[in-house]
Amino acid sequence: MKEMLVKTFGIVGLVGQLKSGQINRDAEMQRSFVWGNKEQTDLIDSVFQALTTYIPPLIGAETEVEIEVKGKLEKVIDLLDGKQRSTTLEKFLNDEIKLGYNIRPVVIENEDDTIETYIVQGKKWSEIPERAKQVFKNCKIQMVYFKDMTQQERELQFIKLQGGKKLSNAEINKVRIGDEVRTFIYKQLATDLWVKYINISSNREVKFETMQQVLMVMTNSFDLSGKSLQAFSEDSIMITEDIMEQVEQVTEYLNEVVKLIKKFSLPVELQKLEESEATAKLEPKELKKYLKTIEYLKKVHVPVIYNTAVKAILNDVSANDFAKFVAKFFFDVPARYKRYTESDTSSASSGKIRIEEMDKALVNEFKIVAKVAEVEQVQEVEPVQEVESVIDQEEQEEQALQTENLEPAITDAPEEFEDKAENQEEQPEQTINDEQEQDQEFQEETQAILNIVNNVA
Repeated sequence: MKEMLVKTFGIVGLVGQLKSGQINRDAEMQRSFVWGNKEQTDLIDSVFQALTTYIPPLIGAETEVEIEVKGKLEKVIDLLDGKQRSTTLEKFLNDEIKLGYNIRPVVIENEDDTIETYIVQGKKWSEIPERAKQVFKNCKIQMVYFKDMTQQERELQFIKLQGGKKLSNAEINKVRIGDEVRTFIYKQLATDLWVKYINISSNREVKFETMQQVLMVMTNSFDLSGKSLQAFSEDSIMITEDIMEQVEQVTEYLNEVVKLIKKFSLPVELQKLEESEATAKLEPKELKKYLKTIEYLKKVHVPVIYNTAVKAILNDVSANDFAKFVAKFFFDVPARYKRYTESDTSSASSGKIRIEEMDKALVNEFKIVAKVAEVEQVQEVEPVQEVESVIDQEEQEEQALQTENLEPAITDAPEEFEDKAENQEEQPEQTINDEQEQDQEFQEETQAILNIVNNVA
């Protein structure tokens, strides 16, 4: 059994160690602060009534990290259980919590047998009488912590403890995926793309799960359902260094893409200005339109965009051209993609179908020919392929009518693509002038779309 030690704190001492970093309640496996006012008030009531109410100990694990405290080196303790309680106590002392009405009066018995009663309902810390504050400060809280725990043991212990509210599936998956991948994901979530542009809930578990789905599509796992996500989290060996390097590359590429989309949504005369300076010159309606430019960067779309961006990078599609493509795609979303976005998004086939639709749009937009050498440099990721899928009879008939107008899919070699093109007798040879004319039409069309692609050349 691992060596287990016990520390005892007063409330003020505990909060002091949280602030100094001696106790770390934000280890990456930890969930967000989720307690509401009722839970917070219940805990504070327990502290005021400490002589008659049991307060469970905090649980921690000693780390190898050391920090200097008053001239001495102290090892940091990561909290495995107790984040909600410790955060509540700190917030209360910082005057950030107004107590609810589910709290009992604070009763103090004096040595002369007199009794003082203080009503603390609806009050903040600064509004509570000093005698009652002293009762709060005198409460003792214990911490039980382990030494020499492996990362796997820490993660397993964290899942088992589940103090306060039960851990969600997303929170459990975050732990199961392992320390190396978890650290990598948080590094990505700290980039400008995810901080400034990705339009996802501020809840870090939601963003974390979205990046897990990004990693799934990077390993050709297109079933993005909850069950599949859980299995993927337990098998993090699939996420190689090559995959993580590729995700970093795509994140940088998409960051440039998104900045271009936002830039081209501005009037031409403002596009050369810094963003803050340009937006300051916009009228209220224009500013509202500008802020909505990339509102489609939501959880349901982000893994799909990452997947298609891989194919764009492999086939030398510039950030400028991919910005045009993305803006156009989400302005006029294909019916099949839209159907599997608006309903049944958690099914095993939903993510795969949306990926197929955006890949197909990329093929048709850029008439891409795959470059074998580039494909070989990226593990298990290939340029866009036309993928067969289960489509209902009505969709098959629609596709049959449109087949002669579709461009051929990407092939594994340029020569094969050329052979197929020559053998299609019904498809006339496209001249350079035709391509130039189509490109001009495309520029004119996209220039009108939400002003997103104004003056792109």
